[in-house]
Amino acid sequence: RQARCCAFCHAHGNPVLETLAHVFSACPRYMNVMRLRHDAVADLVIKGVLAALAADGARDGRYTVLREATLGSVVRAPLPDEQTLLRPDAFLFDNDRNTVTPIEFTVPDDVRLLEAVRAKIDKYAPILRRAAPRPPMTQFLPLAVVAVGAWGTVHPSAVNSLVRLGIPPDAVPALLKKAAKITARHAVIIARCRFAAARRSMPRAV
Repeated sequence: RQARCCAFCHAHGNPVLETLAHVFSACPRYMNVMRLRHDAVADLVIKGVLAALAADGARDGRYTVLREATLGSVVRAPLPDEQTLLRPDAFLFDNDRNTVTPIEFTVPDDVRLLEAVRAKIDKYAPILRRAAPRPPMTQFLPLAVVAVGAWGTVHPSAVNSLVRLGIPPDAVPALLKKAAKITARHAVIIARCRFAAARRSMPRAV
């Protein structure tokens, strides 16, 4: 069967093949749905982490989460301009031990899970090794990357990150099952949008 280009991307000057990976993980036409999918996974995990830490006996106020903050706003010394505006998805503050754990979430095509995890680590790890957080925090802990594929596959490092963030090991499968349901629900939304275009006589591919 002849390969086809994504009609939307072709119309916007970027002819790429219309593959499942492109439609469900990369096409700009569905970027809003992908963003909602990413944020839904992030909300699920962060709520789960805070609930697990509280259930483990943490005092009220020991742990706080800061969302969508730039690196420049949480480090002690100024960073180069290109690093100052970098924005991890969240920071988990341990106000007893004065540590900060940066957190990144990613929902790539399942085949690209390892590549996506490495890209996040390569992006932030060298900066965090050299930086120090603003007082009273004293240390950045290693970046936690939670990677869940667009079709629900989970990279092993995601399990390690969840445990390190405070999710009990026996609770990880249930949390990841909920994350997989989120990705499945958003895959249905993208599929409906894709085929709705065809019903409206818009070109599906060229």
